[in-house]
Amino acid sequence: MRATGSSGGVLTALADYIVRTGKATAVNAVGSSQSSPSRAVPVQIRSREDALASAGSRYSPVAVIDGRRSLASDQALVGKPCEVSAATRYLGLERAEDGPILLSFFCAGVPSQDSTTALLTKLGVNVDRVRSLRYRGEGWPGSFVASDADGNTGRLSYEESWGQHLGKTVQWRCKLCPDGTGEHADISVGDFWNADDRGFPVFENAEGNSVVIARSARGAQLLEEAAAAGVVVLATLDLDRVARIQPLQVKRKRELAGRLLGRLLVGKKIPRYHGYHLLRLAGPFWRANLAGATGAAKRSAPQWMRRLAGRRARDGG
Repeated sequence: MRATGSSGGVLTALADYIVRTGKATAVNAVGSSQSSPSRAVPVQIRSREDALASAGSRYSPVAVIDGRRSLASDQALVGKPCEVSAATRYLGLERAEDGPILLSFFCAGVPSQDSTTALLTKLGVNVDRVRSLRYRGEGWPGSFVASDADGNTGRLSYEESWGQHLGKTVQWRCKLCPDGTGEHADISVGDFWNADDRGFPVFENAEGNSVVIARSARGAQLLEEAAAAGVVVLATLDLDRVARIQPLQVKRKRELAGRLLGRLLVGKKIPRYHGYHLLRLAGPFWRANLAGATGAAKRSAPQWMRRLAGRRARDGG
């Protein structure tokens, strides 16, 4: 389970533990489509076999709750931070622990489905005949590995697949997200990367380790019970260390106010965020936020405005 999961296999192990102990009748999560393994689909975990089958990251668009079924109070959810936040709002929960068990993970955004298709094509894998696809796993962080029914197999390291291909197609909405670390969940889990001398993450394969944050009393109790049952092994961790090896999450949140301002300047609507303290976080980093506002305004401006700016630049205006 630890090798099959994306990080330390913690979410996979917790999903198995939750259904095995009857804490929920099912865990709503994501797996790969049996008919088209290059696509992600919503699944329900009701057994250890289900948990293992859905283990691992899926870097493609998918809705855990897809509209055809609702999230029942006796079920649990493993979802992106935005999905967990949406679940709490949709269910009208004052606190996460008032409803279904909610589990989340550190999220850098959702790449387009087209980026997976392009990567498969680049590696010589027949997109229409994909037999298996893993974005990570079998090591930490593991590799992007895909094979087709014709016997073709493609492989890329995590740093190459995410850093050079998938990560570059993250949808714009994700770049305006204030919560990449599952703040609304009972428990959120992320990679606790090995670090270099400067404290930045390195992606050499190793055994997986996760940072696990209990964000509610129920989440803390669930973790303690899972540890007592031998499902996970816990040790205390300084959150400043987590911030150093998750620099993207830190940078994105403290510079989000600038991006939002940039969109407002060109007449675009922005989401309304409450309780994230974005202005307070932005204050010490006003230069970075100013640059972010400029970049967001350029990307978000209507075409006629970009043409006008380009014409003025050519005329020396």
